[in-house]
Amino acid sequence: MAADIHTQLQPIDHCGRPPDSLHLLIAEIPDLQRTCSQFRQCVGQQWHLAADSKRHKLVRQLCRMDTAISKLTSDLTSRSKRLPTAHDILADLREIEEEFGEVRYDKRSKSLCTTTEPITLEGLEFGRFTICFNLSTIASNCDENPLNVIALDPNPCAADDAVVHPHVSAGHLCLGDATAPLRKATTEHRLADAFQIVAAVLRTYSADSPFCAIENWNGRPCDDCGFIANEDTSFYCEPCDKNFCEDCFSRCRDCGESMCLSCLSSCEICGDRICEDCQSLCDGCGEVACTGCLENELCPSCLEDRENEEIENDDEEIEQESTEDPSDKSQEPTSRVFTTDSTVTSVQSDRLVETSIHA
Repeated sequence: MAADIHTQLQPIDHCGRPPDSLHLLIAEIPDLQRTCSQFRQCVGQQWHLAADSKRHKLVRQLCRMDTAISKLTSDLTSRSKRLPTAHDILADLREIEEEFGEVRYDKRSKSLCTTTEPITLEGLEFGRFTICFNLSTIASNCDENPLNVIALDPNPCAADDAVVHPHVSAGHLCLGDATAPLRKATTEHRLADAFQIVAAVLRTYSADSPFCAIENWNGRPCDDCGFIANEDTSFYCEPCDKNFCEDCFSRCRDCGESMCLSCLSSCEICGDRICEDCQSLCDGCGEVACTGCLENELCPSCLEDRENEEIENDDEEIEQESTEDPSDKSQEPTSRVFTTDSTVTSVQSDRLVETSIHA
């Protein structure tokens, strides 16, 4: 095995052309700028699900750039190095076997692999991981990542099935501060050191740049915005039987019942949230309002319109009375006289007088 690995690790001469890592780094910059702009926009618009997706993408891009920078630094640094002999590689293989229990070489994929113990971080179990280095990639000193990390007992994050460890997504390990040491170890073909560096990253949790934070690992996705909320910030809405994050959950201002924003209406006047049982409708315009914003079943606008209408009606009645002809009231009503054989009855509008007239 040591002889095969020694043969496989023989360097490929790339003199006479710029290092590939330079082109890789330059190619990453526009995409990184675009993702940064999209991330800022999503945060500004409070698009939580989209912002979380862009954040994951940004972390992956930064990890790739970190790797490219480290590799470019190594490529551009002129230094002499002594490549390991077959005996050195055999010593490395024995050290890997002593550390991890076994080491395997796959001739078909030209990969050297080992498996870690079950990983537990802050009480959360992630299971065992297989660490594989592609020896052809290491020998060619190209920009391709030679490392692949595979979860054997996957416990993925609730937000993304591809994230099987806070720092592992789709087989890619975000090395952080370990990027340069690992690059140096693989460049110098120190295989035991390379495996130990990767294992150390897997056994450590950094809260600065995880693909998924441990506190949100087993959280529930909000049924509205998709944000992964932990147990303390996830709320159940009984009317619709769904779970929501704190940004998509509120209370009715009148009865205090907790519900999601979809099950609550907004008072058109004050803007407070009210449930269906507590909402009222303005008799004038039909707008949804809370009881505190209605007076005589009217919103302030309709109430003002009604008061103005009543004032206008009163003004019209007063004006109509003042324009009536006063002479009509001073005229005496016309008398009508009814006669019989012996009696004449005089009828007036304000009294009836009966007089006996003798022939």
